[in-house]
Parts: sequence; C-alpha cells; structure tokens
Amino acid sequence: MKLYSKLSALGAVLVLSAAFASATTISINSNAGSTVYAAYAPSGAPGTNHGVLGTQYNLSGVTPTWAAPIGSSSWVGVTATAGPGGVNPDKGNYTFTYALGSNLIGYGGTLSVLADDTTSVYLNGTLLVPQAGGTDGHCESGLPNCLEVFDVGLPGGASFSAGANTLKFIVLQAGTGTGGGSGDPSGLDFSGSITNTPEPSTLLLFGTGLIGSAGALLRRMRASSSK
Repeated sequence: MKLYSKLSALGAVLVLSAAFASATTISINSNAGSTVYAAYAPSGAPGTNHGVLGTQYNLSGVTPTWAAPIGSSSWVGVTATAGPGGVNPDKGNYTFTYALGSNLIGYGGTLSVLADDTTSVYLNGTLLVPQAGGTDGHCESGLPNCLEVFDVGLPGGASFSAGANTLKFIVLQAGTGTGGGSGDPSGLDFSGSITNTPEPSTLLLFGTGLIGSAGALLRRMRASSSK
C-alpha cells in the first residue's frame, strides 16, 4: 500500500507541475548601449575593415523619412548624426551585435526589424535574412528596409546554445556616402522576444502514467489478498 501511495503522490505532483508550468520570456530591443558595432568601408570601399568603433548612438527625428521605432526600441546608428537630416556615414557595411545571454537551449521567438539601407540578420553565426544589394534610392528596395517592418523567426532547438548567444546585423550603407552632405542616412531598429516554454505535455504524460501504474498495482494487490 505504501508503494501505491508514493506512486500516486508522485504522479499527482507531476500532473500539477504540468498544469502550472510557465514560460520564461526575454525581451530584445535596440537601444543605445545595448549593442556594439564594427564599421567597414572607409572611403566608400565596401568590405574593407574600418575597425571596431565602440557603442552606437540613439537616433531621433526619424519620421516620416523612416518608420517609427518598434515597440520599446530606438533607432541606432554609428554616430548620433547618422539618421535623417544628419551627416552621411561612409559607404559600406556596419556590423551591429546584440548579446542575448547564455543557457538559452529550448528558446525561440520572433524579431521585427527596420534598417537603412537594409540588413542581413544572423543568429549565432547562422544567416536568417540575407542583405539586399543596391544603390539606395531612399531605403534599399529589399527587406528589411527603413519603411516596412520585417518579421524574422528566431528558431528554437539547436539554434540557441548553452554558451553565449548573439544576434548580428550587417547594415548596408550605399547611396552617396560622405562629403559633409546629408540625405543618405543609415540606421537599425529591432524589437522582439524569445521564450522558453516548458513541456507540460511530457510531465502530464509521465504523471498520468505513474497514477495508472499505481492503480494497476493496487488492483493486483487486492486480487492477491482475496485469494
């Protein structure tokens, strides 16, 4: 009888655990200080390493030239004047990195992105969205661009690791480049979240199995005692 009671109690605990299991959500937003970047392409030569430049800047006054920031995010750029009405950054590619943290196995989610001219998106070195090429009539015609929000899936499973997890954005700056002029801004904005949802179905299945086993054991014990 003691074994039956223990199995029943354990099964009940697992069933209740499945019922009250909750997800853990991590928010992701571009804001000054939340990402760092390395800039490329001095003098309009894409692909040339321009060195690590440090923390990026919040950009303001982006509408109506760009869409408004998404959610709790902010537009960020390589300088505080990289946005609309500011000074043209050098042509080339600017790489922004965002640290998600560690121990994220089982997480997954979505990310909404805006960029000028456009951007590629990587999760832990895996390309999720390719960068479009072009000459920048205003924003790049490919998505993500500065006017249309582009949703990117952040797949779970093997995409996240127990070690460091990083998002990387390589933002294209095409257009007219430097020379002291304006009208060729560059910037990045993103917002989203990742969630680790426990597997209550597994706990529920195991718990009900234990309760079933306890019931079978009780029936067997009663049958043996009646003989």
